[in-house]
Amino acid sequence: MANEKEQKEHQVRCQSCGQRIFPGYFGTEQDGSEAKEWCKMCYLNGAFTDPDMTLEKMIAASIRFMTHNLKFSDEQAEVLTHSVIPQLKRWRGGHGNGK
Repeated sequence: MANEKEQKEHQVRCQSCGQRIFPGYFGTEQDGSEAKEWCKMCYLNGAFTDPDMTLEKMIAASIRFMTHNLKFSDEQAEVLTHSVIPQLKRWRGGHGNGK
């Protein structure tokens, strides 16, 4: 049985916002199947829920969420979002469409 650290490393993260995706929180493809790389807040019915989202807007929204809801300090949230979000599939290379 895997230890807790190994389990966390294998959890799926949304490739748009970076949050961990748990069963029931996956986005959906056009055919209704689970979108294995996207959460339901970012991707539904085969499309991004906010197609005009930019990397900068996603970072700002993530910082707000982390400081208000998860009680991260501003510095902690900024360091984490700036290190994780630009590396996600949707944002690599500066593109917002990710597919």
